[in-house]
Amino acid sequence: MFRIALCARAGATAGLWLLSLASPAVAHADTVDVVDWDAVADCESSGHWHAHTGNGYQGGLQFKRSTWKEYGGKDYAPRADLATRREQIRIAKRVLAHQGPSAWPHCFSDGLPDDADDADHLADAADIAHHADD
Repeated sequence: MFRIALCARAGATAGLWLLSLASPAVAHADTVDVVDWDAVADCESSGHWHAHTGNGYQGGLQFKRSTWKEYGGKDYAPRADLATRREQIRIAKRVLAHQGPSAWPHCFSDGLPDDADDADHLADAADIAHHADD
């Protein structure tokens, strides 16, 4: 069962990434509301929303300063590690809508639902986004 769930999660991630090549803003619009950003942060920074270790990335979701600035993070704080969890998630949703899951190449899949129903929901959302321009 674990292998099936893992394959479904990987398939959903891959499908969303492929759609992002054609229409990134639309493809990820429905995805941002089903992502468990705490799980992504657990993977990225051990869940430390104010992480600043000197590795060039800050905050729970490990934003580069340039990404934080580009997506409006400076409206909240000069660096991601100085922003609240909620503010970091707002910026993460913007990043996801434009860059797709590859913005978190090692950890994004940790934030996706495990069960098949939610994986199906992601596939349905991706399919709807794919046909939105038809």
